[in-house]
Amino acid sequence: MKAYFGLNSTPVDPHQKWVDFCAYPPRIIACDTETISSRDQTIVGLAIAYTPNDAFYWSADDPDLYVALALLRDPQVQKIYHNAAFDLRVLRPYKVSAQNTDDTAIIRRLQRKAVPLDEVGPEYNIPVEQAKAFMTRLHIPTMDKAPFMELAPKCAKDALCTFAVYADESKQEVLSYYQRFERPLLPWLDFMSGKGIALDQTVRQQLEDFYSTEELYYRMVALNMGFKISSPFEVGFML
Repeated sequence: MKAYFGLNSTPVDPHQKWVDFCAYPPRIIACDTETISSRDQTIVGLAIAYTPNDAFYWSADDPDLYVALALLRDPQVQKIYHNAAFDLRVLRPYKVSAQNTDDTAIIRRLQRKAVPLDEVGPEYNIPVEQAKAFMTRLHIPTMDKAPFMELAPKCAKDALCTFAVYADESKQEVLSYYQRFERPLLPWLDFMSGKGIALDQTVRQQLEDFYSTEELYYRMVALNMGFKISSPFEVGFML
């Protein structure tokens, strides 16, 4: 299933919005994904905001999902995420492009501003609900148990908030640093995350043996002195 969600103050025709979306594909989009849980990152659905007021949501089994994926695979389309590393990892099975990608979480963090979307949303008058609070309210263990008419607007609001953050923060001076250093790293980090890194197993084993011995030694020292090395409070007190 798919659904339109808007912040417009006047009524709109969702069908016409879909027709226009397909006929005139946007070149700047903000995307948010919903997964079963933070551990099980099987995608449940995704939303794309393409203006400050308009977004579409698709469930993972929607036959029109290919329209959204075509945009996400296009390196010429600017794609905005809030925590791109997570969303790109979730979307990896769909072979989306990490090129021309922005991350509003990094932009906010560089300015030492609040990063969680549920804290950012009120700044833009968008009521964003944190995933844990959402599941608690609906009394569900995982996101795939959420009713479509609850999950669709939640995901769409996340995407709309991400779009609003980028539109606002892109005016800040910090963006020059972000554009120069942080943004170019995003596709490379996604590539490395997907491929992994090659480790020298002999050296790794040597380091593991060394630090295991060190850990045991310091645990025994702490035990003999009467405190637990695993307790930050007790370590702080002894220091």
